[in-house]
Amino acid sequence: MDEATIGEFTVATAEPAFVTNHLNRVVSVNRAAADLLGFDGAEATGLPCWRILGGTDAGGNRFCRPNCPLIRAALRRQMLPRFPARLRTACGKNISVSVSAIALYPAASPREPAIVHLLGPWRRSGDSLDTTVVIDGDLVATLPPATERCMLTCREFEILRLMNEGVRSDQIARRLFVSVLTVRTHIERILSKLHAHSKLEATALARRLSLL
Repeated sequence: MDEATIGEFTVATAEPAFVTNHLNRVVSVNRAAADLLGFDGAEATGLPCWRILGGTDAGGNRFCRPNCPLIRAALRRQMLPRFPARLRTACGKNISVSVSAIALYPAASPREPAIVHLLGPWRRSGDSLDTTVVIDGDLVATLPPATERCMLTCREFEILRLMNEGVRSDQIARRLFVSVLTVRTHIERILSKLHAHSKLEATALARRLSLL
């Protein structure tokens, strides 16, 4: 179980999670989110989340911005939806995720809510070709399901790139200063996330999805 801290409270979850305050600044990042996004929790704390994550929809339209629609909705005590997003990782790759936002209202300062962001893989809803989300009157995201099939970490992206270059597992291990077993574990996760049965199929699919 991983944890993220909000003031005197701790959020325990197995999902990648980060927390922002009412000023749209990162308060806490749990280990799973740090691994996924490539950001060290201590480095991200205090920074504007829109600046480091640059959330966009599939068309590259940026909805993660200083005037955050989630904060505005939370201040109005509106229900915060689950929505698709593309977030920028520390290694410069974009990942497609589902964001479940939860607003927490401190009793001492209810006008200063904290927002817990739970990150997960985005799944197709029914047979819809696109998923459109509107928060507080703003179009937040429209993300075609075809681009939402994986959520790779920075290390997995690195290994995927080396796989695409034809680098063997033992060579990848030497380059990254890890064991061959660790590399194989990462490759298994890559295949699972891409729903691929081989490294060749995974790299071909990754190219079609513009992951490489």
